[in-house]
Amino acid sequence: MGSESTPTLPILDFSNAEWKPGTDSWLVACKKVTHALEQYGCFIIEYDKFPLQLHNQVFSLLEELFLLPTETKMKNRYEKPLNGYVVAELDQMVTRMIFESYGVERYHDAYTDTTTYLLRLLKNRAPQQSEPTLGFITHTDKSFTTILHQNQVNALEVETRDGNRINVDFSSPSSFVVIAGDALTAWSNDRVLSPRHQVVMSGNVDRYSLGLFAFNNGTIQVPEELVDDLHPLKYNTFDHLGLLRFYRTDEGYNSKCPIKAYCEMGSQTPLKLPVIDFSKPDLKPGSNEWDLVKGQVQQALQEYGCFEALFDKIPLQLREAIFGSLQELFDLPLQAKIRNVSNKPYHGYVGQYPQVPLYESMGVDDATVTEKVEALTTTLWPQGNSSFSNTIQSFSEQLSELDQIVRRMILESFDLEKYMDEHMGSTNYLLRVMKYKGPKTTETKLGLNSHTDKNIVTILYQNEVDGLEVLRKEGEWINVKPSKHSFTVMIGESLYAWLNGRVHAPYHRVMMTGDKARYSAGLFSVPKAGYIIKAPEELVDEAHPLLFKPFDHVEFLRFYYTEAGQKAESALKVFCGV
Repeated sequence: MGSESTPTLPILDFSNAEWKPGTDSWLVACKKVTHALEQYGCFIIEYDKFPLQLHNQVFSLLEELFLLPTETKMKNRYEKPLNGYVVAELDQMVTRMIFESYGVERYHDAYTDTTTYLLRLLKNRAPQQSEPTLGFITHTDKSFTTILHQNQVNALEVETRDGNRINVDFSSPSSFVVIAGDALTAWSNDRVLSPRHQVVMSGNVDRYSLGLFAFNNGTIQVPEELVDDLHPLKYNTFDHLGLLRFYRTDEGYNSKCPIKAYCEMGSQTPLKLPVIDFSKPDLKPGSNEWDLVKGQVQQALQEYGCFEALFDKIPLQLREAIFGSLQELFDLPLQAKIRNVSNKPYHGYVGQYPQVPLYESMGVDDATVTEKVEALTTTLWPQGNSSFSNTIQSFSEQLSELDQIVRRMILESFDLEKYMDEHMGSTNYLLRVMKYKGPKTTETKLGLNSHTDKNIVTILYQNEVDGLEVLRKEGEWINVKPSKHSFTVMIGESLYAWLNGRVHAPYHRVMMTGDKARYSAGLFSVPKAGYIIKAPEELVDEAHPLLFKPFDHVEFLRFYYTEAGQKAESALKVFCGV
């Protein structure tokens, strides 16, 4: 009887200089790539653009790196993006082939623009014994794709769909292994396998390897072309970095299949807003970090119209003080609170409405201007209250920095830098402070009706009582649960109109349960009275016809609070729609 042959991974030669998108050889390679990923979740690439000299140099440097003292190696705390190198070019070629194979190449540029790379350097020490020893536990990658390159020590094992293991043979210095990650499996609606793999060491030679991991900075959504009767939708749209955070939780780490626990249709994991970190010290215009975050902002605002922002520029002491000031404010007698008046609709005291009995709010116009805040404070407390006015003004001024960063990134994303000074100078800041009484019941009660904001950008900060819900384009409500370190950034209809519909202005509401009061503060960038909002000509073309006539924001607000404005499905369209 003949012995069974040892299974091996497919080997594809990417050294063909004639490969160009659209050619017969390219199309053949596309089919081979997707076949290998669907059957094995990985394959070996021979790629001669990585010469032997560079291969030897890389692993010589890796040996030198890992010989450093432990206390030195521990200083490597941050994951930095790596772009423009040979392996990144190889990854971009592979992902383009995947997109083309499934007929969804129209999404490829957007994917590439929001992709960042992590280069991970690895050493598996030789066990100094003949018996095989586990070098790295069995796992799936959480990336979109991973490309591995290693020295001559073979130890990688990949699990096939039927549970067998393949020992991966890196046959030459120009060999790379492409592995599909969980994110690619979800994006492909389960067409592509994300294989379980491990490292098993034997012998007395150390294994050095490097892995290039591709991550998406925004949300990943199954293309509609990959959903049909044979392939019903299996995964909710998800935030890729959110998947990484979930995997690091006990629930994610202990889950048999984290990607399904996180975003499979019908899974119990709640939908979440994208989380974007604005606290990084290198976040300066023109830097790689700036461009990375800018891409995350654009994608989040196009998909959700809002996101959760990590922003540590406001000291914890001030963030805690704002809620003490809010409680002090709302504890004032009603006759004092109604002295908060404004000639602009919804800028003064609002409350005592039977439709929303849990809600009351007050407005601080020009909240970043010390004199204006002090004038309002004197109106409310004739004897003065410097602690209140200092807290309100300092909080507003420091939070306005985040507003300006976000708006600058938005304008850069749409190549509108020439309008930067005009746009930034066209707004004032309103700090709207809100209290929602606890309904003292376990039943959910309406705190504030579903609505869109009418301003440019809103930044919300709340106490520990949740209640904010944001409506996705698909009609699902997301329960927003920010931490005490984060802020919720949301687009208003005035910016939606100015950008001619390029970003999404989401509906949102507040739903309350329990007996605790919810306090929140929202910094609204508001167009100045008399300023005309008009979409830049660069954003109007055949694919994006003009949506709204030029309009004055204050006049729009006045219309919105009329009976006709309140009844309209879209007050903005009725007021100035084309």
